[in-house]
Amino acid sequence: MHPKTIYKWKDVGKIPYLNINGLIRFKKDEIEKFKDKNRDRLSGFAEFFPKFDLSLEKYDKMLLKGRSALSKKLKRWNYGIGSIYLRKTKGGKERLCIDYRDENGERIRKVVPHAQSREEALLELQSAIRKTFDKKHKISREKKKVKFDELANEYLENYAKVNNLAWKRDESCLKNLCRFFGSCGIQDVSPYLIEKYKSKRQRDGLKPASINRELSVLKRAFNIAINWDMSDENPVRTVKFLRQPEPRERIT
Repeated sequence: MHPKTIYKWKDVGKIPYLNINGLIRFKKDEIEKFKDKNRDRLSGFAEFFPKFDLSLEKYDKMLLKGRSALSKKLKRWNYGIGSIYLRKTKGGKERLCIDYRDENGERIRKVVPHAQSREEALLELQSAIRKTFDKKHKISREKKKVKFDELANEYLENYAKVNNLAWKRDESCLKNLCRFFGSCGIQDVSPYLIEKYKSKRQRDGLKPASINRELSVLKRAFNIAINWDMSDENPVRTVKFLRQPEPRERIT
C-alpha cells in the first residue's frame, strides 16, 4: 500500500496510530487487528474503489508522477511502481500496455490483451509488481486448495443462512452448481468452464432467468471466497449472463 494512502487514512482516523514526539508510529498488534477487521476492504484494487469511494481520478491525483500528473493529453500514466501507456497496432487500434521492472531490474513492456479500460490495465500492473516483489523476496502466497463443494457449503452455512432470508433459493442453485463444479478446485473454475455450464443448463431446458440466477449465486460465492482469502479472483466477472426476454405487458 502506498505511504500516501496510509497517511491519508491516519488523517481521517481510519487507521490506529501513535504520535511520539511529533513522529507517527504504528503498533504491530493494533495494525494486525485493523487488517483482520478490514480484510475484505484490503483484498484488492477492484474492491478498494467502491469500499472507500475512491475514483480513478482521485487515485491518479494521489499516485501519478512527473508529466503524467500534470497533463491530460499524454497517453502515458506513470504511477511510480510502473507505467500504463497506449500503443497503436499496425491496424491503427489503440492497445493498453504496462511498463515496469522485474525482480532483476530488467525492463518489461507488454500489452494487456483483454484490458478494456485503464482501471483493468492498472490491476494488471499491480499484479505484475506483486509477483515481481514475491520472486525477489522469495515470498509464497499459495492459498490452501479448496474444492468447490467445500466453498459451496461454507458459503451456504456461514453467509447465505446468516444474511439472506431467501437462502433456500441459494441452496437449490448450489446443488445444481455442485453437480457440475463440485469436484473441481475453486482455482480450476474458469470462465471457459462456466460457459460450458451455461451450455449444459440450456440443453437441460432451463430458461435464461433460471440460469442467470445460478450464475449470480456462483458469482456471489466467489466474491465471498475473495473476502475470506480463499481465492484471488472471481472467474464469473468476465462471463456474460444470458439475455432474458422482455416481460410481456399485462392488459386488464
